[in-house]
Amino acid sequence: MKKILFVALFFIYIMTSCNTRNDSVIDNVNLKSQAAVIDTTDSKMYPICMVGNIVISKELYGEKNYYANVIGDGKSSKPELLFRKGHGHNEFTSLTYGRSADKSLLLLDETLSAKPVSMTVISEIDSIYNIKKQDKWKRYDLTKLPPFRIAAKSFCSLSDSTFLTPGAPYDHLGSIFSVIDYKNCKAFPLEFWPDDGMEIETMVKHAVYTNNSLVLGNGNGRYCYQCGEERFVFIFSIDNNKVKVIKNLYTVYPDYISEDGQNYRMKSRRPETLACAVNKNYIYILLKEFDKKGNKRDEWRPDLYGNIVEVYDWDGNKQKEIRLDHYGQRIMLSEDNKIHLFTDDYYDDNMKSDIWIYDLNGIVN
Repeated sequence: MKKILFVALFFIYIMTSCNTRNDSVIDNVNLKSQAAVIDTTDSKMYPICMVGNIVISKELYGEKNYYANVIGDGKSSKPELLFRKGHGHNEFTSLTYGRSADKSLLLLDETLSAKPVSMTVISEIDSIYNIKKQDKWKRYDLTKLPPFRIAAKSFCSLSDSTFLTPGAPYDHLGSIFSVIDYKNCKAFPLEFWPDDGMEIETMVKHAVYTNNSLVLGNGNGRYCYQCGEERFVFIFSIDNNKVKVIKNLYTVYPDYISEDGQNYRMKSRRPETLACAVNKNYIYILLKEFDKKGNKRDEWRPDLYGNIVEVYDWDGNKQKEIRLDHYGQRIMLSEDNKIHLFTDDYYDDNMKSDIWIYDLNGIVN
């Protein structure tokens, strides 16, 4: 009897173990680049977004204008002037990008003091020539918006007149997200405050969690936030005027202090960061903790590289882990389901931006 009971318990244990293991199994994939675009122009540009097969970049030095080039067949066209930096008609100071439901390109212009200036909607985006046709642009003045602080790297379109962004009106800095109605110059802060255990001035904490941050969406009511510091990423939805966290993907909070109650500085930084990109089905996270040759960093540097891409569904379940055959600093997703891995040697004397392209079709659909 004892033997039978032992066998039964052992069988149950094995079945439970197998089920637990199967639930936690992640599909690991090694990917080789299908094409490479090697920069030989020493262009000193920083890629900020992709529109179809067009890469839009900003000059790091000089006039700091915006340029565009077309990627295709392993080649890149010569960078072409797209937008001028300035304060004149149809010029821009500091651009943040987004995409609307109809795939129009949305350009949020900000002052250097992090105040919104205008929203420009460009619907014809199939070529650089069409993007540059200023008579087709729709530009909305945001200078009458109540005093608002914004310093993010991206935003999400919610409707044909509203978008979600990190940032808030100055009289509501106790939140890090807001919805802006750019046609009516109104702002609606959302209830959310990071629970990092820091008792510090509101302005300081707001800056920590909005400066250089990202908010990305799937077009179906789910959003992904990436902090500009450390590894802090979560998926959320919006319920009335409240942010509802669906799942934390990474919760490494920034380690910061303030000496004047207005600004902050990092006490320390881990030699591990990340970069996010999304589409309607998945969230892609590039883990960065190496130099460009794949050597593990012992201390933080601004030029951290990575080659591991984690893939999550919009419920926060990890689906795959992809190992790329090159190291890069950021990823962008093209509309034909390819990862573009950017390798930017901005901290070397020979500055350039190479792009490695990986086909996800048949691997992540």
